[in-house]
Amino acid sequence: MMTRNAILRETTAEYLRHVSLTTPLENVEEELVAFIKNKIYNHNHIYHTAYKAPDRLDNAVMADVIVHMFNVVNIDCNPDGDSETMLAIYDNDKSSRDYGLYVPADDLIADAVRKLNYLAKQSDIKEVIISIKLKAPIAHLTMDKHLVPVANGVFDYSTKKLYPFDPDKYVFLGKMSVPFDATAVNPEFEFDTEDGKFIFNFDKWLMEIADDRKELYDLLWEVISSVCRPFAHFDKLIFFVSNTGANGKGSLLRAIRSLCGERRTSSISLRELSEDKYIGPAIFNKLVILSDENRVSKNKKLEGLERAKLLATGDIIRIEYKYRDSFDFRFSGRCIFCLNDNLKLEDTTGSAYRRILSIPFLRSFVGKENKYLKSTVLVDERVLRYILNHALMCVDCDEDYHIPDICLRELDDIKTLNDPIRELWKEIEPVLVWDIVPFSWLFEVYKGFLRKNYPSEKPLNRSVFIDDLLDILDEEEDSLFYCEDKGKRYRTGDMMSKSEILTYMYDVRDFMDLTQDNIYLMCIPVGKTQVRGILRKTVKGDTCDE
Repeated sequence: MMTRNAILRETTAEYLRHVSLTTPLENVEEELVAFIKNKIYNHNHIYHTAYKAPDRLDNAVMADVIVHMFNVVNIDCNPDGDSETMLAIYDNDKSSRDYGLYVPADDLIADAVRKLNYLAKQSDIKEVIISIKLKAPIAHLTMDKHLVPVANGVFDYSTKKLYPFDPDKYVFLGKMSVPFDATAVNPEFEFDTEDGKFIFNFDKWLMEIADDRKELYDLLWEVISSVCRPFAHFDKLIFFVSNTGANGKGSLLRAIRSLCGERRTSSISLRELSEDKYIGPAIFNKLVILSDENRVSKNKKLEGLERAKLLATGDIIRIEYKYRDSFDFRFSGRCIFCLNDNLKLEDTTGSAYRRILSIPFLRSFVGKENKYLKSTVLVDERVLRYILNHALMCVDCDEDYHIPDICLRELDDIKTLNDPIRELWKEIEPVLVWDIVPFSWLFEVYKGFLRKNYPSEKPLNRSVFIDDLLDILDEEEDSLFYCEDKGKRYRTGDMMSKSEILTYMYDVRDFMDLTQDNIYLMCIPVGKTQVRGILRKTVKGDTCDE
């Protein structure tokens, strides 16, 4: 004799072993209800039990049916730790735009439940989903840095070969919208302009927006290639920067967006990324974040860069949805933001600066705009196939960009803009006349600099100021000064015998000779025979005891 639950479980399993996966769910409901009824009637007759025969499918039975009919899996979105899993279903329809992908299953499950039980309530749907989570097998996301899911298969960047989709080998949530075409060439477009015929091709145009700088042109190709390879770790927040319009950065974003597809692209802004709690729909299942609306205020710092850094480095981020369970997730893709000026950052740590790749767009196309560029050319299938082919076959960058000097200078400008100590040091270093510069003098100059330029900003304490300044000296190989040991005291000798006019400019009275009426003489300190500080690299300090 069997329990009623055992009859339901075994009868359902027996039915599913023989049913065709193409059978409509309405037919499955009718057939399976009749099959279960027959089994229970027979059992009651043989064993004299009084089990009630169902007139509809129980929730547990529907869960078994859905797992079997749709090959539902539990995708572990964070394989390195404990996390909620996501129910997903493999799309095996070659005519579907999601062919080869695992797509979120909640909506499909809800639809299936209503087909299997027309009278199902919302509570039934939730119960079925919970049951499926317990029954469905675990699947791990494919994160191989060499693999690129494209529209027509899986491209291996290391072997330069295209392989077919395979649900048993690959678990992808997104793919490029363009198929890989090994025969793709760079197409040309002819336009009539006031200056005559104009021939456009992508390579020529990319060189133009790179201001005819080969190193920038190569970097832009590397950025495009990195977008195509979402599982490679480049660990950079990419900024396209120009304080004027009509410079090509928006058009390049249009090409990248077309390459990835609108559904796999997020347009969330930096500020939304830092302030909006419910960013789940904006980043989940996306290959790239492309935002061309990031106006920079010179008077307001951007807070909350931490979340953007987590996305750029592929670290764990908590995905929040309204009215749905949250879960941990690793974003795999690139983050590219267009800016009208360099950023004012709340986070000025070394980790923030290491994540920034600032690319200047120096060319202006004002008065020369091509109205067909975004609407026609950069969405043309032939152009996109060429871009994808070149990015995967011809661009050589594993997980590092080849960053040109002009971008390093951009980063240096960002650091200076965001760090008053660095800004002060850049201003005074070239004009310092002393061979030893005391920490006490530097700190007073720093406070005077803040009073003059940033009156609302509170100065750091002295020890933090000294540490930050020494970090800058260590970072800059071409610095004129060094610090052997911040605790060492040196005899000044004649190393401070010259007049340092900055003493007067920043009102450092402790280093003034106030008996003098002449400003030049006033700025030659007296009585400073021993100091702690930084030394000019051309001299060796004479240390002394405390």
